[in-house]
Amino acid sequence: MHINYALVLCHADPSKDPRPYRVINWLKRLGYSVVCATSQLNISMRDVKHVPLPKLPKKLVPRYYVPLSLVYKFLRRDLSVTDRRLGRKYSELFGKYNFELVICFDLDLLIWPVSANSRSRLVFDAREYYPRQFEDRFLWKFVFGYYAHQLCKQLLRFVDNGITVSPGLKEAYKRNYGFETSVLLSLPDPAYLPVKRLQHGEKIRLIYHGNANPSRSIELMVQMVQNLDHRFEMDFMVLPEKSSYVEMLKRLAGDDCRIRFIPPQKMTDIVKFIHGYDIGVFLVPPKNFNLKHCLPNKFFEYIQASLAVAIGPSPDMQSIVEREKIGLVSESFDPLDLAEALNRVELSDINQWKQQSSRLARKLNSEKNFVTFKTLIQST
Repeated sequence: MHINYALVLCHADPSKDPRPYRVINWLKRLGYSVVCATSQLNISMRDVKHVPLPKLPKKLVPRYYVPLSLVYKFLRRDLSVTDRRLGRKYSELFGKYNFELVICFDLDLLIWPVSANSRSRLVFDAREYYPRQFEDRFLWKFVFGYYAHQLCKQLLRFVDNGITVSPGLKEAYKRNYGFETSVLLSLPDPAYLPVKRLQHGEKIRLIYHGNANPSRSIELMVQMVQNLDHRFEMDFMVLPEKSSYVEMLKRLAGDDCRIRFIPPQKMTDIVKFIHGYDIGVFLVPPKNFNLKHCLPNKFFEYIQASLAVAIGPSPDMQSIVEREKIGLVSESFDPLDLAEALNRVELSDINQWKQQSSRLARKLNSEKNFVTFKTLIQST
């Protein structure tokens, strides 16, 4: 009996990472037997064989060779980012499967199938624009950013098909590397949740959830709440729950009873949990290229939960908010601007935005993406 094998390469546990989680489930729907190779020792997905990936050789990872990487950059020489030994190790790990398809979710992991000269069809989910991912950090920009540029320059030409998360990232890959991608939005599973209309006198409940990454300047949303009127309160559901950055956010919030930091929910429960709120907030300045052009999971989870949204002027999100009339966009990334815009909002505005989100949720969900993904895989 012939078995169609597909390999998914990702650093994270896919049960906690929305894009590989959904792709694995789609592959299973399409009849593939899925092997997942990750940097994790264990993963928790049913009917998926897990293979822990060995670490890359030190000479391929610039964190061990920062001075050398800087010298290469100064001399404008190419870095060698493949290794024949990796090809042999890849064959040892996966030779028995004869994969028809390999889907890779992290740029550096492309080294594995390319080094092996794999005959499998290769799809890369370019969910970040890696050469500028953390360009707001000095050391990263001049060392890891250059390394990511070399990876893109040398590896993307071996990819059969690419997907990405937003029009801004799609255009950057095409302009700088000639790498064509299809936009596959980070859409959650359909939830079909009813609109919970706000009543006069009820608190307007705001929510932000996601990684507590200093690059996202979450402190601006804390400052925003401190400038809202008495009608509003806001919860922050962030990961990790404990870090120096999260502790700083809690100190900034002080004893303001309108601000809470609450425990995170399982990835698959987020939409149903946040359905109890009214407005999903995302005020993140464009400190780097990816944040400027982000279309994050949480944005579409807000929509799927039938919430209104309140955001800063991030262009790829702004176009959807304004076209679909699902919320408001502040004039700038100044927290005072978003606070003033929210303070002017009437209950009728919020209820109308929530109704529009509920309608939009029937179109922007993973079932739509499955059709797109199926077509892409069949054409790879």
